[in-house]
Amino acid sequence: MKPVKYRELFKTDIFALKLSGLWIDIDKKRPIWHYPYAFVILGLFIYPVNLLSLINWVSTSTDVKMFASMCYLVMECHMAQYKSIIIMSNREECNKIFAMMDNDYLQPRNSSELTIVNGVLDKFSVLKKWMSFIRLQFDLLAFRSQHLENFTTHQIRQIVWNHHQILELFGLVKGVFGKIYFWQIFTTTVTFCMNMYLLSVADVKSFEFLYLFLYQTAIFLLLLFPCWFASVMTEKSENVPVALYSCNWFDASEDFKKQLVYVMMRTQTPLMMLANDFFYISVELFMKIVKTSMSYFAVLTNLDASENQLSI
Repeated sequence: MKPVKYRELFKTDIFALKLSGLWIDIDKKRPIWHYPYAFVILGLFIYPVNLLSLINWVSTSTDVKMFASMCYLVMECHMAQYKSIIIMSNREECNKIFAMMDNDYLQPRNSSELTIVNGVLDKFSVLKKWMSFIRLQFDLLAFRSQHLENFTTHQIRQIVWNHHQILELFGLVKGVFGKIYFWQIFTTTVTFCMNMYLLSVADVKSFEFLYLFLYQTAIFLLLLFPCWFASVMTEKSENVPVALYSCNWFDASEDFKKQLVYVMMRTQTPLMMLANDFFYISVELFMKIVKTSMSYFAVLTNLDASENQLSI
């Protein structure tokens, strides 16, 4: 079967990274102009502008509203800067991730598996989350486990090696994107809280309120998506031992049954995305963040009320 070109899904992203001086293919030699180009784009434009915005935020925040108005802009700008630093410092790991996508074990082997792949990739092309790609690999592994036929040692070894490849890919993704998700969740939490305060003081009939409402919706989704897809990935990883148990193992030999039990025990540990080794990303985390943001919003509202009373 013709292999699926997973990397083609990231053509636009890689082009944008190359344009900003953050990406070089691992199989190509670094051109002599790369460092000067990256320095001009990042060192003379992006980083200084973000630094000036931070200085301006600190120096002009005279009240709660001004602090909140500048805070969400500064946070989002520095989130992009932090992502660029992570990608630059982990360029080799990023290239390994893309190289692993061409692994034969991660490719569909028949028309049924291709249907599973196409069903996930149709959504993946719109929302490119690495957890969705790993979730896809667990779907394929569960399908292969459930449809074991010959019950040979070779088949069991293939399942084990397939699972090992997914774990290796997940380790690379967690090492790079776990750091990015940590900062993304932190900044979106602060931004969500600040923007909620600005909505509470804005005129409902004004254009400012409409803009802030749309921005708040975008921040809400930016916070929800990684938590949602991480939970789905964890759920799919738990399906593998169930799929192994669902195969017709009762017709197999005693030796195969012992090996099957061992593999089921090995695959029972669910995969959970860690944000920079601080906390697990999940829907439960999203709910906690929303509750915490509401608490901080109440604090900001009380501070604003206190300032108004003092001014009176």
